[in-house]
Amino acid sequence: MPAIMHKTIFSGLIGFMVFTAAAQAAGENILHLRAGADEFSRQTAILYLDAAEDVNALEATLHFDPAEITIQDVDDGGSVVPFWIEAPFYSNDAGFIRLAGAVPGGYSGAGGKIATISFTATRTGQLKGFTASIVKLYKNDGQGTLTHLEFRPAELEGSVTAPPDAIRFYYQDDVVPPEDFRPEVFRLPEVNENRWSVAFDTTDKGSGVDFFEILEVPIGDNSSKLGRKWQTATSPYPLQDQTLGSDIYIRAIDRAGNFRVVRIDSVHPPGAKTYSVTAVTLFAVLLLIGLAAFAWTKLRRRKGRQKNTSV
Repeated sequence: MPAIMHKTIFSGLIGFMVFTAAAQAAGENILHLRAGADEFSRQTAILYLDAAEDVNALEATLHFDPAEITIQDVDDGGSVVPFWIEAPFYSNDAGFIRLAGAVPGGYSGAGGKIATISFTATRTGQLKGFTASIVKLYKNDGQGTLTHLEFRPAELEGSVTAPPDAIRFYYQDDVVPPEDFRPEVFRLPEVNENRWSVAFDTTDKGSGVDFFEILEVPIGDNSSKLGRKWQTATSPYPLQDQTLGSDIYIRAIDRAGNFRVVRIDSVHPPGAKTYSVTAVTLFAVLLLIGLAAFAWTKLRRRKGRQKNTSV
């Protein structure tokens, strides 16, 4: 790794530690970048959130000069944002990165990773780096109240990166699938128009996760999954079967072609009735009252017969 990159990473790490402590002390909400590098010697800018209050959603649009930076990937692995309203995406032609996500239950604290931006520089020396045109943060107060959020960029220097052939060779050496993961089925008013959805995420220590696919199989359908068409999916994914009567298969595929499949069993079979807790409780109370009344009536009749016999 070039000496200039060692210097950049070390300076960025020290600056990040001092900066995070200062932000916490000041009680500010700050979205900031920290410079680094990945296993291919590609440069990275990691986007972090320091939230001094309880928040549950954010959105951001970052800009860069395509003449000096080429984005290779925007990875949300390990992000504190589990549900993406707009999954991180970018355009090297237009020179922007866009993301918008939600954190049900809220988040507060320092150094919460949002995403890792991997890029290559077209020249060495000081880069203009990233700027922001939109940064919005919303309180976790049940009202979606907008709160102040400041963006602070990182100082970036261009450096020599590994040639594409070296990256492709590394991918060929990767034979390990992505890490195991546990998807969650949920429904929230602010996500996918309150439709039943599934959230998922994982990491890959080798070539990195490339994309996810999903397959819904109705229970009772014993035909092979081999002939079925998997759908490319991003989290959170709105389920096609809103009755939750299908088994759900999610496949994580890395850049070397290795994959891992996890399964979520159907919540209930198609056509099965579901009851609210209130309805079940009411039914149980009525049943107990009915049984008590029946027992009391039988007891009175028995006592009446005994009295007539004694007379």
